[in-house]
Amino acid sequence: MPTPAATSPLDVLQRSGKGRAKYIWMLGIGVYLFFLFYSGKDNMREALGQIKPSYLLALILIEGIVLWFRVSKWYLVFGFNSRTTAMCMMSKAAGNLTPARIGEFSPLLTERFRSAKVGTWIIFDRLLEAASTLMLGAVGLIAVVGLSQGYRMLGWILLLIGGIFASLYLLSRRSWLESATANFTTTPRRRSLQNKLLSVSDEAALLGSKVPVLLFMSIIATGLDLAVGYLLYMSFGFPVTFAVLALAQCVHALASVVPITPNATGVPYIAAAAVLHQVADVPIEVLTLAVGIRMLSVNAIFWPSVAFGLRSSKKKNDYTNQSDLFDHLASGDTLYQYPQESLDKINALIPHEGTLLDVGCGDGSFAQALNSEKVVGIDISPRCIQLTQGRNVEGVVGDATRNMPFADASFDTVACIDVLHHLDQQWDTIFPELDRVLKPGGTLCIVEPDARNPFVRWTQAPGSPIRVAPWSNEPAIDPAELIPHLEAMDYHVTCAPIHIAGSQQERSVFPLWQRLLKAPFVLGAYAMYRNQPNKFSIVAEKPHDRT
Repeated sequence: MPTPAATSPLDVLQRSGKGRAKYIWMLGIGVYLFFLFYSGKDNMREALGQIKPSYLLALILIEGIVLWFRVSKWYLVFGFNSRTTAMCMMSKAAGNLTPARIGEFSPLLTERFRSAKVGTWIIFDRLLEAASTLMLGAVGLIAVVGLSQGYRMLGWILLLIGGIFASLYLLSRRSWLESATANFTTTPRRRSLQNKLLSVSDEAALLGSKVPVLLFMSIIATGLDLAVGYLLYMSFGFPVTFAVLALAQCVHALASVVPITPNATGVPYIAAAAVLHQVADVPIEVLTLAVGIRMLSVNAIFWPSVAFGLRSSKKKNDYTNQSDLFDHLASGDTLYQYPQESLDKINALIPHEGTLLDVGCGDGSFAQALNSEKVVGIDISPRCIQLTQGRNVEGVVGDATRNMPFADASFDTVACIDVLHHLDQQWDTIFPELDRVLKPGGTLCIVEPDARNPFVRWTQAPGSPIRVAPWSNEPAIDPAELIPHLEAMDYHVTCAPIHIAGSQQERSVFPLWQRLLKAPFVLGAYAMYRNQPNKFSIVAEKPHDRT
């Protein structure tokens, strides 16, 4: 069985989000509501009456330009294609929702985007964005308070800028990294880590030649952010200077990267608002409304762009049959991953003596776990049979609804695990064929997703908005659909509920945007019905006097 994965960025994201995320959002909303209340209804009404719509329209236009200008940096690094757009939008969306923007590394969680180049570029992008914000912030600080009063803060800003460029330089020096980690490679895991660091260093060296252009683009994007802020406050009749806006944005950025004060808490906005209030005398009611308008405009541009970017990378489902589909689903080393407990439950259902045919064997996980004397697998997917044979289990490519390549009465047991729901109710075809290869007195074992469980039924129903089944028509089954067919062949049937855990490893048949939209509903339904058995088992004995 596959070994558990080492700690990944996904684990970090999950740990950082569990339990605390909802409180962070509640805190942010609470802070905003407090300032709405503090500003007073009359003052808020007066401030709203001052708004000039033409400035807001220009603001929204520039907001969109800023976002896609930042995407263009990714195009410069990875090329102009839908894959780049999806990767960038995934990074930015997750970054906005996680403390210290650690979510920007989310593309590394997907096999499709995971590479040293992607990880290196995300590091570079974050450092270049930080450097541009700090540089403009330093200019703003000098313009607002002068060197004599702001020298300490300016010193810290310059130190941070120097640290950023020093980090970029050291990251690109492979010889330095090799020397620094020379005594680190005492175990295979540490050697693997060193190799990854060296790969990052090689990618950093390649990106190094583009740093001047990318830094210039970052400064332009940050400058456009300031233009958005200028238009925002001009819409209220307050001409805030670019120097003050640069200083406020620098303070906002410094506050937002602190792990306990991400944007969702509202603290970075309060920090920036404090600068605008103290330096430019912007009233609190205007600042409160301005923050709300800015957040609405940002989200109105950002989230449709994210949906477009993720949808543009959608892989079309060109699979005309289930053989091609499962060849794709089994393109890795594992089709489904099952915990040992589930394998033990299946093993307990099946007699251990004699020969066994595993119909629809998939990657051979169950066939390998069974204790029968001899196990043979058959599957419609050639790739699945390759994986089955890789587990030292005999495998044959074939269709169980047609003449299987086995003689009559060849097997003591026939197992049919999570297969029948793929067959579009071809019961009159499949059951006679299973009966043909089973010896008299043999056992037929069937395990299927149970339609009596609402979670299973909804997530597998054709046309369901939260369907997670990879083929368009493979609904869950009620055992009452199957039992009459077996009883008509004089089988002695025993049916019982059972819970089998397992996860499909390849999910790209559903585009990422669909999975993100479905996830809250799927998880909610799972939470409601997780204690109900998700499958049923049928153990049916063939009469001894039939051939």
